[in-house]
This record gives sequence, C-alpha cells and structure tokens, in this order.
Amino acid sequence: MTKCSTCPVCRFHALPPEQSSQVCMVCGNTEGLWLCLICGYVGCGRYEGGHARGHFERTNHTYSMDVEERCVWDYVGDNYVHRLIQNKADGKIVAVQDQDGVLEEKFESLTLEYSYLLTQQLESQRDFFEKKTSFCGAGSHGENLHH
Repeated sequence: MTKCSTCPVCRFHALPPEQSSQVCMVCGNTEGLWLCLICGYVGCGRYEGGHARGHFERTNHTYSMDVEERCVWDYVGDNYVHRLIQNKADGKIVAVQDQDGVLEEKFESLTLEYSYLLTQQLESQRDFFEKKTSFCGAGSHGENLHH
C-alpha cells in the first residue's frame, strides 16, 4: 500500500501501534476500533461504546474500517462492502459464496472494480468535506473583516 499524508488509513498505520492513537477518541477503549475512511476519526464499535456509529450519525461519513480485521463497513447500506455483489437476476445485493474456486477469477475482477469505485467515492467525499471545511473557515475570517 502506498502511503500518503491525506489518506486517513495511511496516517493511522504510519506509526507503530505503541505510538499511534489506536484508542476510541471518546472513551479511550482499545478494543473493537473502527477508523472513519473520510476523516480518520477512531471510534469503538457497537459492542463497546458505539462511538464509531455515533460519528457516522453526526457527520454522515459513510465508510468505516475495522482496525483489526481491515473490513470496510458501509453505514448507509448497513453491510460490509467487500463481501457483496449485485445479483444479475433480480438486482438484489447478495453475499458472495465460494463454489470450489469457480468464482475466484470473477470475484477478483469485481473486487478490483469495486475497490476502484470505492476509492473514487472516498476521494469525492474527502474533497467535498475539505471544501466545506475551508468554506467554513473562510466564512469566519470574512466576518472578522466586516467588524
């Protein structure tokens, strides 16, 4: 994985575990942590204090990654994004089931395509929130000029 300073996952994993902030930002819990893929917020999961979900409810940051398992959760769809595909027959989202490796090649192709789409969506959301943050910051500076 390439490391960049704007990616929350890269920033989170850049430091060794003993030096990074691998604790819930609300309660300090170190178990069941989830990392917001939009802003890098770290919160505990639903079986601990539920602070990762609370972050989603406050910010609408859709995607969060389980720090330990590296699985990505979609709060809007209420499911893991990497284990699902769309059924061609009826368009419903279904779990991928391995049938003795028959689906492996298709699964790899879909995984690559889905990763690309997810990356685009995350970059789009990051850009949106960065613009919103800079707009809010510019607005507060503009108010000071009028007084």
